[in-house]
Amino acid sequence: MKRERILLIIFLISFLLRIIYVIEQKKNPLFVCPITDAEYNLDLAEKIIGNPGEIPPVFFRPPLYSYFLARILKIFNNNLFAPRFFQALLNSISVILIILIGGKIFSLQAGLIAGIVASVFPPFIFFVSELLDTTLFIFLILSGAYLIILFDESLAKLYKNSSPQKFRKSYLYLIFSGLLIGIATLTRSEALSIALLLVIWIFLRIWFCVRDEIKSELNESGDKNFTFILKKSIPIFSKLILPFTLSFLIVISPATLHNIKRGGDFVLISAQGGVNLYIGNHPRSMGFSPVFPDSRYSRWDDVYNPTNFIQETGKSPGEKVKPSDISRYYFRKGMNLIFANPVQSFLLFLKKFILFFNNKEIPDNLDEYFFSREFSKIIIPLQYFSLGYILPFSFGSLFFIYRRKNQRVVPVLIFILSILITNVLFFTTGRLRLPAIPFLIILAGFGIKEIIDLILISKNKLKEAFKNNLPLWGLIFLGILIPQYPFPGSKHFLPISYFNLGFAEGEKGNLKEAEKYYLIALNLHPRYLEAKKNLGAVYLMENKLDEAEKEWRELLQIDPHCPKINESLGNLMMQKHNWDEAIKFFREEIKLNPKSEMLRYKYEEALLKGSKIEEAR
Repeated sequence: MKRERILLIIFLISFLLRIIYVIEQKKNPLFVCPITDAEYNLDLAEKIIGNPGEIPPVFFRPPLYSYFLARILKIFNNNLFAPRFFQALLNSISVILIILIGGKIFSLQAGLIAGIVASVFPPFIFFVSELLDTTLFIFLILSGAYLIILFDESLAKLYKNSSPQKFRKSYLYLIFSGLLIGIATLTRSEALSIALLLVIWIFLRIWFCVRDEIKSELNESGDKNFTFILKKSIPIFSKLILPFTLSFLIVISPATLHNIKRGGDFVLISAQGGVNLYIGNHPRSMGFSPVFPDSRYSRWDDVYNPTNFIQETGKSPGEKVKPSDISRYYFRKGMNLIFANPVQSFLLFLKKFILFFNNKEIPDNLDEYFFSREFSKIIIPLQYFSLGYILPFSFGSLFFIYRRKNQRVVPVLIFILSILITNVLFFTTGRLRLPAIPFLIILAGFGIKEIIDLILISKNKLKEAFKNNLPLWGLIFLGILIPQYPFPGSKHFLPISYFNLGFAEGEKGNLKEAEKYYLIALNLHPRYLEAKKNLGAVYLMENKLDEAEKEWRELLQIDPHCPKINESLGNLMMQKHNWDEAIKFFREEIKLNPKSEMLRYKYEEALLKGSKIEEAR
């Protein structure tokens, strides 16, 4: 069968699996009512379409995915199926890119094995239905990686004193890879580390290429080897490194200019990095939770609120606060924690390193095991096919790579390393590590092929093959062991999943369904504060005032300082004409939020209705 036909079959199978999954997910309430990051992306996309004046003056997150979303929604009249359709298409193309990359650096057979694995890998299928940057980012970095590998292939064919025409292919590959990595950086900031490591690799690749080509001239030259190679390399550096760097910088410059022009703040792309560093390294960090440690800040808006920042830092109230000031403050705070507690920080980094390779998909926005099981039949047989089955072969491939001195695999290792570094430095989740998985699958495809070949060749001498390849079996054992690090798994996130369903049903106005899901969440986790808070709000909308009061009073017993709950109870007591209780609750909320004029107005109103005129004055 011709290669093109095989690629087409794998593409069609990949696309069919993904599009069926997307259709199944239409039953999921979150399909039309996304939450957390997906909600942010959709909200920004709607602002881009309908009200550009409300686009943040300084981007909090890289904005490109929201622009991608906005363009599709505008063309398809806000149909939320449309972006998922295109994500299914992009991810199916990503499977083909995995095959092509594996074919270039190893062999077609290794690439095809990798492509088959990627086509059925559940997390790839899961994320095509989410309004998140994951699928687009993976497509962009795989496209950039493929061009980098083509550059490496073309560079190997060049000779010393090559004319500019002979550099044309290498030149174009680097320009377009720079553009794609730049676009990827506008999708997720961690691509900055990919770009930096690639520049270093391009520099070293040219250096060693030039050194090998001019060996005969080295002895004739009076210069030292280093000086001579440098003289020969500089013209090539300028021809190849500059195009990659400039194309990368040109692509990301619109975000920088937007932040300067609209926000008066020099932020390269987004102002999220410092806060994320602090979240991932504060003393109570678990290494995988993206939740801000201070319970006063339940939303990102609270963290970036200038008033909250002034209270946090003790700055003078009139002082202007920029998003970069907040990011810089938390960056320094995070770095100080790392250097002040080197042993604890090392252990936390080690934990994040191990979690990066964990067998479980660690949730941050959604628990994919739960939502795949509840709303999909096609993915159920696949959901236990995890990284734990891939990693032993990925690790085992390193043995064959070392034995064969295969230097063409270096770009693949760079992509894995850069994504690993950002996950270890900040925090790791299934979604954040997922862009590294295609490259681990490429290694696994090669590892599977080589191990099969080794077994077939040594059919009658398996004992000898085992003894002669001990490092290989050691790496495979390591690949089996590391993913087994204990992690709470889906059961730990089960109440959160039901809470998310309750929230989505509430947003749709399905109060009975919302009540049902919140009750299930509280049955699983009786002290779940957000679930109690929202259940009380649902009861209030259903005019079940006593039930709402009960939930909120219980919540205050768990956390007396829970924001807004005293105010909510005060409003409820006003409805019940229980003025004394309303006064009590408003007074408690004012202690927590003394600058709120609306609270004081409600408090005075309660005093007047409770005939406490003197206190109201």
